[in-house]
Formats: sequence, structure tokens, C-alpha cells
Amino acid sequence: MVAMQLGFSQWHPVDKLLKKLKTDQGFDIKASDNSYHAAVRTGTNGGSVTHKYSDDFVTLLRSIIDENPFNLKGISTIDLKPDPITV
Repeated sequence: MVAMQLGFSQWHPVDKLLKKLKTDQGFDIKASDNSYHAAVRTGTNGGSVTHKYSDDFVTLLRSIIDENPFNLKGISTIDLKPDPITV
């Protein structure tokens, strides 16, 4: 669904944007639950999870695609690299 909202036909371009955010800002969105992402258990096995993304996540990725400045909502600067780069 996120990929389609951003105009992509598959997840791979979204994953590339996540990697870019992690490299540039030092923040791994999928590492924890936050205002952009939540891991939801789907079964009894500990590894059985699905990842859910918010509308804010789509807006954030759209800003990265459009090369607009953005702020990471609800993310402590402790979670970021010492000198975050505006994309």
C-alpha cells in the first residue's frame, strides 16, 4: 500500500528510501515502534510480525523523494547521528 501511495509498483524503491534515511540521518525506522512504524505480531512464533506504516511515514518518504526538508516527528535527537543531514 505504501509503495502504491508513492507511485511505485513494488516495495523495493521504498526500501531504498528507508536505507537512505538510515544512512543520512542515522535513524532506522523499522528498528522500533514509533510514529512512522509499528511491528505487529501475526502469530505465536516470535518472528511472526508484519510491519505497519502511518500516513506520516508516507509524507516523510514523499519529502525525501521531492528533496524537501523534513523533521523526524517524535524522534529524540539521541536516536540520530550527531549532525543530522537535511535531505
